[in-house]
Amino acid sequence: MSYALQLTSLTFAFLFAGAFAQCPNGYTLHLNNCYQYVADVLPRLKAEEQCQQDNGYLASIHSKAENDFIVTLAKSAPIWIGLVADVQNYVWSDNSAFDYYNWYKGFPNLDYGNCVVLLPTAQYSYEWINGNCPDSKPFVCKTTPGAHESTVAPTSGPNTCPMPNKFFSSGTIQSPGYPTQYGNNLNCTYHLRVPVGNTITIQFSSDFSTELCCDSVFIFDGADSHAKLLARLSGKNGANKVITSTTNLVFITFITDQTNTDKGWSANFSASALAGKCPDGSSVYGPCVSGLCPVGYACTTASNNCCPTTGVCPNGGAPTVDCTAGLCPLYQVCNTATNKCCSTTGISTTPSPGNCGAGWNYDPMTQYCYRLYKTENTWNVASSTCESIGAELVSIHSAGENDYVMNNVIASHLGSFDYFVWSGLNTFSGQLAWSDNSPVNYINWLPGEPNLNSNQCMVLQSWNPVGWKMTQCSVTAALPFICKKPASH
Repeated sequence: MSYALQLTSLTFAFLFAGAFAQCPNGYTLHLNNCYQYVADVLPRLKAEEQCQQDNGYLASIHSKAENDFIVTLAKSAPIWIGLVADVQNYVWSDNSAFDYYNWYKGFPNLDYGNCVVLLPTAQYSYEWINGNCPDSKPFVCKTTPGAHESTVAPTSGPNTCPMPNKFFSSGTIQSPGYPTQYGNNLNCTYHLRVPVGNTITIQFSSDFSTELCCDSVFIFDGADSHAKLLARLSGKNGANKVITSTTNLVFITFITDQTNTDKGWSANFSASALAGKCPDGSSVYGPCVSGLCPVGYACTTASNNCCPTTGVCPNGGAPTVDCTAGLCPLYQVCNTATNKCCSTTGISTTPSPGNCGAGWNYDPMTQYCYRLYKTENTWNVASSTCESIGAELVSIHSAGENDYVMNNVIASHLGSFDYFVWSGLNTFSGQLAWSDNSPVNYINWLPGEPNLNSNQCMVLQSWNPVGWKMTQCSVTAALPFICKKPASH
């Protein structure tokens, strides 16, 4: 079986396994999320609490298509959605990216309140307005299939990924079928979460055993595969391995190929309190990332930890009164780090552009920065150039990211000229791998591809039909290339 077919099978297996994860009763599945319209009218805070009973949140919206789908669930009455004004920006209550908005003319306008309402009628073009948070309205909740959080992975057959796949506080996770053989063509995911102010320690058992070349456990230091890769384990090198995160979230994938299986693995995880306290005695949120912290927190340089801001609002003003159940008087919002109300002056109403620097393109969907270099170089020189600026040759993990790279990065800089452009995908290890060590979880091969001889690298074909093609990395004909790095906000 070709590697292209193997990856296709992996994708199908993942989607098929996901079909067994069901939405909670009363929810409707749309793409990869579950939604429920609740006709009971509640204040915004109470509506959020009700959504959280199903391990969900008031709905966040990230595209026109998602906005239109939510409209089909709602009746004609305005509904609460998850957007709310924070001390510096508008934020979704599920902490997802603020990468789409659909304001009605004249909005946002904090004179009407800090919370956000969707108007589900064609008269208002299904757009959004501000609403007074204590007002009562119907609402839409959003969660994910199998969103029930567990502490122990349920027993599953060798070909079935554990569902639910979200685990909280401490517990045990394991490969399908463990301690007997796992199956082929698996793409299993595990989401670990512990309370804020803690990191996660993962201890793998001594009998860790997978196919060395092709069946691997990927461990990421965050909520998804775009976070920093902490480790890739295969063969016997996971035995007794201890991995510690720097945040309260870890994302794990277990990917197997179409041949050979083994016993698999089991791992225990637990929360570990971050060392040290903030100067005021409060708990740290987590480590600073490039000197940056979430809204309401500041980086304490002595310990490199994020601590609550005290005595001053993030916009430089002085706090006024204590928040009441997370709510504040009009023209003010709650700084949750200090439970103080701060002025709304300076709140942004549009998605953050990301801090990429001059010459870079920012994609709000992936929250990564991309830069195309027209200067033509060999693959090795291109890779070294990216590394010298804290980036890597581009990796691509979804159809949306592929479209963005083709249209917003390549086409916008090279125009209608026909080019091949270097990416980070290569076969140096004997199998397809991205140079940034992220998983190969999306493909877009041209017909007849891939050619998987040794020392092959992938190029992006910029003319129709656009797609991916393998070629010798050592070709003397140098090519343009794209670097990719995480955005800092």
